[in-house]
Amino acid sequence: MPIAMWGLQNICPVLSDELEFDCEYCQAGNLCLGKTETHLKILQNLTDRAVACGLDVCMISGKEAWEIYPYLSEEAAGASWCPIDGHANSMTTTLAFYRKVRQLGVHFISGEPIVELHKIRGAVRRVISADGTVYEVDTIILAAGYDSRTIMETVGLDIPMHQELFEAIVTEAQPPMFYQMLGIVAIDFYGY
Repeated sequence: MPIAMWGLQNICPVLSDELEFDCEYCQAGNLCLGKTETHLKILQNLTDRAVACGLDVCMISGKEAWEIYPYLSEEAAGASWCPIDGHANSMTTTLAFYRKVRQLGVHFISGEPIVELHKIRGAVRRVISADGTVYEVDTIILAAGYDSRTIMETVGLDIPMHQELFEAIVTEAQPPMFYQMLGIVAIDFYGY
């Protein structure tokens, strides 16, 4: 939480300028909704933990949530509300980082199965592909998702990971309805 709060104050507001690309960052708050007493207890626990870390977040009634977000269903019994939270467009932000590091000289190799890493004098420096191609570099960024664990094990590293299904839905552009991040507790849904 402290790292996220620091990033919210120091990185997010200037990210588009630094990456020279519009990341569509919007700092309009975050509502996490609950329908049942169980949901509200979960939200209260999360709110208490966040407040203990210094985050500006509080519990509000369903009516107060509706005043912030008038498209809300009347079934919302309450919500946690963090007025300082923000979000960026994850697709444009990813593209912005990709463009920027390419400008800085980073070389991407994609679509080539990696089977092994090798250390040279104690540092991971070699990448071996499925067809036997060897790449030797100063810095490796391993971004193979769940498969990263198997690849890291080739140099004795084990970072526990488990697979989960996450989906993102991108709709056709619609007229603006709300600018807050909106989530639903116990359903693992959020959107903007």
